[in-house]
Amino acid sequence: MDSLMSISPYQRFALEKKIGGCRCANNMSIFLSHYSPVFHKVEFYCLGQHGNSGVFNPNGAYWRVLDIPHKQPQLLHPKVPHERNFLLECDGELLSISFMGKLFSVSKLDSVERAWHEVDCLGDQMLFVSNTSSLLAKRVVQGMKNKVYLLRINGKCGVFYSLTSGLFQTFGNDFSHKDLFGTTEVLNCYWIEPKDDISYSKEELNWIEDT
Repeated sequence: MDSLMSISPYQRFALEKKIGGCRCANNMSIFLSHYSPVFHKVEFYCLGQHGNSGVFNPNGAYWRVLDIPHKQPQLLHPKVPHERNFLLECDGELLSISFMGKLFSVSKLDSVERAWHEVDCLGDQMLFVSNTSSLLAKRVVQGMKNKVYLLRINGKCGVFYSLTSGLFQTFGNDFSHKDLFGTTEVLNCYWIEPKDDISYSKEELNWIEDT
């Protein structure tokens, strides 16, 4: 404990996040998932491995546990891996994205009710999720809105989940399934947001090599 108090709050957060577990101010323990946290309203939010969420306050250098499920009820199953749960900020609110098999859920945190509510439409927004980075953007091309883009491919085509159709689909072929069968996860990759003044050629965007 003395060694933790001797480092800065941000160093402590990074250390305990890497370890994957911590003791919180309300005497509760939490085992953190190993993906990127979200800085929201001057605190770091992390999803736990067992359905709860951890919040780190850098000003007071302490953790607290939000003991409310970050998955929708139909996803509360012991076989749901926490690697399929993602967290990001959208218009000042926290969103949780969870999926397994044919089940897919987008939820929004109600900080007043301390509960997650299901979201059935993203409007013009697009969500991009992965273990290392997740981000939100507004639709720039017709047909891209109200979708969650995943780091998975079918052939050479990126896979997304459409909240309109309730299906996993792609733009480059006729793939349209209720589950991810026939897709492959792209490892060691993450989402980045390009600058507006930079353009890319078709060859540069064709980053999936022929096998």
